[in-house]
Amino acid sequence: MQQKLPLFRVIRQIFDTLGDHGGQMLAQAPQLVAILLAGSCLAMYMGQLAVIQHSILLEVASWLVLVAAPVLAAVAWHRRILLDEAPRAGLVAGKPERMYFLLGVAGSLVLFVLATLRLFVFVWTTGPEGTNALGILLTSVLWLAPLYFTGHLFLALPEAALTGKVNLRRIHALTRGNKLRFVVLALLPIPILLLLELVRIFLLQMPRMPSPGFYVYNAVSMLVGSLVTVTSMSVCYRVLVLQPQTQAREAALAAAVSNEG
Repeated sequence: MQQKLPLFRVIRQIFDTLGDHGGQMLAQAPQLVAILLAGSCLAMYMGQLAVIQHSILLEVASWLVLVAAPVLAAVAWHRRILLDEAPRAGLVAGKPERMYFLLGVAGSLVLFVLATLRLFVFVWTTGPEGTNALGILLTSVLWLAPLYFTGHLFLALPEAALTGKVNLRRIHALTRGNKLRFVVLALLPIPILLLLELVRIFLLQMPRMPSPGFYVYNAVSMLVGSLVTVTSMSVCYRVLVLQPQTQAREAALAAAVSNEG
């Protein structure tokens, strides 16, 4: 029987988890939060330099730094939510962190390839009279393609954080019938980020242009968005993977006890 993700219950659990443990997750690992913030600022600065100097190497380096910046904090947050494990002292980059980073790189590469294909299709199907129907159809499919893999990423990243491995076959099976639900959950950080944007515009009156203040603002936005997204992924993984495993073990234990009796 296909397991459905209880959307509203999951959303409630996400915000309950953020309310109960969000502050603790930030306070228990200040060094990881600092790495996320500093890495985000560095990535944006390197990206700006890449534009000025027209350097592809700098662009690639800034992208890798941006992908790596939240990895240590995200793995610690996943393990705090799912295993109730306190963040380890110091900086540790083991198998879970490496797998998490590789998944982040793979996801970013998929988005890059899809964006390149969209550009190619646009150029190929656009003539003097505009884009033809086939071009519009193909472009729409390429725009919607990332939505198909949202659920895979939502379950693969927590699994990597816990085990350092990813069971793609099981994850693909769990996403069936839940793809739209995962897309809805992926949108949860947007209202908070919009609120931060309103604060930037009306309270801080900060222009959207490279400056130390704007780098810090973007880093804080990334921190908040990462915390909400990691919590969403963790709750989904707990509901779809960990809870059924626990129930199966309890049922097997109860059956064994009844057989002995």
